[in-house]
Amino acid sequence: MESGKDPISPKFPLPLPRIAVIILKTAVFIAIQDKLSMALVQERKQEIISQYQVHETDTGSADVQVAMLTERINKLSLHLRSNKKDHASRTGLLKMIGQRKRLLAYIQKGDADRYRALITRLGIRG
Repeated sequence: MESGKDPISPKFPLPLPRIAVIILKTAVFIAIQDKLSMALVQERKQEIISQYQVHETDTGSADVQVAMLTERINKLSLHLRSNKKDHASRTGLLKMIGQRKRLLAYIQKGDADRYRALITRLGIRG
């Protein structure tokens, strides 16, 4: 055997860094894609607003806010099923659920029929 050459662990001249770059790019792409999917896209927000608005120029009524929160809660719940140790997101989820609960109580206090129609449309509370 020649001195200085090890037949078991050969040197990797170019392919290893290339593979490492590809793996790194893939991991970064997946992380960015995951972050983008957590937030609501503007088009989806417009769909929700148009479906739940009380009047023509309504963008922030309690009904619309509850619908937006429900969409975000559903997305975050899906995220937490695969990321069980993400405690920061879990805290955010609990805050969103509390906010939605308060808004629903406000709607129920004002108009019980509107409240029942909204929870039926959203498919929440059994």
